[in-house]
Amino acid sequence: MPVILQRNSGQKRPQVAWNTCDLPRRQLYVEGYVSPDLQVIRTTPRQANPIDLPPTYASLAMPIDPSKTVYYRRGRFTTRLPKEYFFTPSHYWIEQTGDDTFRVGLTRFATRMLGDFVEIHFDTHPEDKIEEGQTIGWVEGFKALADIYCIASGTFVGRNPSIDSDPQQVDNDPYDRGWLFSYNGSMPGTVLTTDEYIALLDSTIDKMLAEQQQQEDKSC
Repeated sequence: MPVILQRNSGQKRPQVAWNTCDLPRRQLYVEGYVSPDLQVIRTTPRQANPIDLPPTYASLAMPIDPSKTVYYRRGRFTTRLPKEYFFTPSHYWIEQTGDDTFRVGLTRFATRMLGDFVEIHFDTHPEDKIEEGQTIGWVEGFKALADIYCIASGTFVGRNPSIDSDPQQVDNDPYDRGWLFSYNGSMPGTVLTTDEYIALLDSTIDKMLAEQQQQEDKSC
């Protein structure tokens, strides 16, 4: 049965298994997978390796011109990463859409950990001041319910209105129609280029696969 910890229930949340950066340990733990800035409040039993994606998930269409993306594969996890985006160690992406306006979303790696999206909620309203690390909402997926954190300080512009009626866009088209929110401010202090994010994915996935192999060896 799934382990369910209700929001504001006072129950202790699962402990992080590892960090992929030096940010505070706000984590998502789903079947052994960890992302530092997503804080889990529901997990499912460990039954299958989330990297083993069905071909239908791995080949979902992305409206962004493929020539402007980098194809990535590690193990059985595949994705296309936009070359002009920046990324955070906590698996958010950032696109600059104006002089001081930025759009933020979850990477394919993060959406794979959450599973099919059910609902997305924001507690923050347009023109609210926001601080880096502040909780501004939450997302509910089939595998986990996780808090959304602001990756930089500034002014909240608004959430993506189209995901209210179709939250699956965050999973099906994470780098375009499935963006989460936008803000006015500046680029976060710690961001990664596409190549740097690929290196982070390599080390993170290798670590997870090594842990999985260790668990399998112990069970033999």
